[in-house]
Amino acid sequence: MKTSSGTPSWIAGLVVAIAAPVCLAQGILHVDANGDMAPHDGSDWRHAFLTVSAALHVAAPGTEIRIADGVYRPDSTGLTNPRKATFAIPGGVAVRGGYAGAGDGGDLQDVAAFPTVLSGDLGVPGDDADNAYHVVTIAGQSTPATLSSLIITGGNATDAPNDRRGGGLLLTAASITLQDCRIHHNAAEFGGGLFCSESTVIMRECSIDDNIAAVSGGGLYLLNSSFAGATPAEIAGSTFERNRCSGFGGAVRAWEAAGAFLSCTFADNTALNGGGALAFGGAGGTSIDRCQFHTNRCGELPGAADALGAAVLASEACTVQTASSVFHANVVLPVTPWVSGGGALAATDDAAVTIITSTMHTNDAIAGRAVYLADQATAEVYSSILHDGEGEVEEAGAGAATITYSYVAGGWTGLGNTTTDPLLDDLRLTPGSSAINTGDPAYTPPITDLDGHARVLCGRVDMGAYEFGIGDYTCDQMVNLADWAHWPACTTGPAGVYSDPACAAFDTEFDTDVDLRDFARLR
Repeated sequence: MKTSSGTPSWIAGLVVAIAAPVCLAQGILHVDANGDMAPHDGSDWRHAFLTVSAALHVAAPGTEIRIADGVYRPDSTGLTNPRKATFAIPGGVAVRGGYAGAGDGGDLQDVAAFPTVLSGDLGVPGDDADNAYHVVTIAGQSTPATLSSLIITGGNATDAPNDRRGGGLLLTAASITLQDCRIHHNAAEFGGGLFCSESTVIMRECSIDDNIAAVSGGGLYLLNSSFAGATPAEIAGSTFERNRCSGFGGAVRAWEAAGAFLSCTFADNTALNGGGALAFGGAGGTSIDRCQFHTNRCGELPGAADALGAAVLASEACTVQTASSVFHANVVLPVTPWVSGGGALAATDDAAVTIITSTMHTNDAIAGRAVYLADQATAEVYSSILHDGEGEVEEAGAGAATITYSYVAGGWTGLGNTTTDPLLDDLRLTPGSSAINTGDPAYTPPITDLDGHARVLCGRVDMGAYEFGIGDYTCDQMVNLADWAHWPACTTGPAGVYSDPACAAFDTEFDTDVDLRDFARLR
């Protein structure tokens, strides 16, 4: 149901009421609970606002709010239900934490030394039952807001039917950039850490950890970002750890939502039904590039339903592509008599999955230790390593896999496939590996491997997430004086560009030059 303005009714009442007109401010506003000089107008650190709510009260598009270290809670003054208190961020406003604040070095920013916490713990300390439903909200704002260097914690959106989405952050028909934030220890029915509906989300170098969803999306729920003019989510360099839910998507649930995950880590996340780390469904395409999935889990004992995809679940006709990624030690618990499938990845209901230059190692499930396919789902696998033991791929209910130029433990019929040991050490190839220079010669891979090195060395892509050959100019699978003899000719200095393609063996930073910084990174 929507209000006459078109705003969903469950958003109504989230924004803290403003009792009287205010003069909106632009420029930089300062917040420090220890500000020691009146008037507290935010003009500098000595005259800082004492609360974040006071600064937001006067912020206008273009305002930057700098917050000193400390714990800040939303203002519940005038609210019949104090739990509806929230930090309502206007569009076009940047909120940044981690500052030293009043005293010497006020503008010194060091997130570790000066943590800024936005907390929903309003009532009895440590008692989640009286916490704010949503620590931060952004609704109906077309101009992007920015949150950076903040810890958002203590939201508890578990009051059905209205306030049950997004304990840490609730984003609706809006746009946000999250930079270097930690979303920690929040709860909701959907999207324990964040719930984003019909919105554009850009997230960089964030930590989403220890959040809980009673239903789905323990860390993050993305809904309908394929529609309403929103652009696909971009999530890069971020870590999702120890998030959990009772449904789908221990770390992330995406429904009718497109997105891209780049250089992210997913570890120790849990979902009972599927997608211990990521669960995708409905229209929308997702790319997973240079990501790591370690020790994620789905299923419960005793089983009450199918458990599918310890790391990733794709369903309902969505498309997912993963490249140069690692899936290691993810487990689907046995849920007999239900299906326990897809130790790394599962796809069902017409979903289409593409796996390129990726490594799946020591994952486990009863059906498909690496990949489980059912109900007309398909998987195309190129230049990858499936090294979990016999029974790597399970095709059920018209599910179908096409695998070429890959190592598959136990074997799989397909052009260029091998069962010869790839000789992995720390998931990387070692000299003599069957995976060196044996990937698909016709397939264009991602430009870099999981370590950030050139994806193709010595003329042909390797199988798996890591390219062999850094430092091996002569392509003899050894790094010795014969290779170092070519270092002087390849050295360009920081601003140069090498012309010999073989010099890519020395370009550890993948920045088209060869200099001392590359030398320092050679392993």
